[in-house]
Amino acid sequence: HTVSITNNTKPTTSTSMTCTGSVSATNSVTTVAGVSYQVDSNSPTGTWTSCSATDGSFNSTSEAFSCSLNGLSVGSHTTYFRAVDSTGVYTAQSAYASQTISVVSESTTTTTTTTSSTR
Repeated sequence: HTVSITNNTKPTTSTSMTCTGSVSATNSVTTVAGVSYQVDSNSPTGTWTSCSATDGSFNSTSEAFSCSLNGLSVGSHTTYFRAVDSTGVYTAQSAYASQTISVVSESTTTTTTTTSSTR
């Protein structure tokens, strides 16, 4: 799986944001079944939160998605993203896409750094 993140909503002093992206499994005979994220940990056995397919359903080899991140505290956070296919195979941990988000107080600026990875 190739997961790419596009940050369409820059974080502000708000502790919530939406991340969008796409996932593809172009050389696969199975379809993408889901995308999930985890904040400040990339443990495969950690607590992952499901994202939503932009078209309403994960059911093809290429999908756009969005993830609602809530409850972020002021500071720097790395968010990890992974996909799963219809056979239950997840993106390898070494290939998770990630995004570093800085949530700041009103008196400072906000920055976002994005990386994309391929399984």
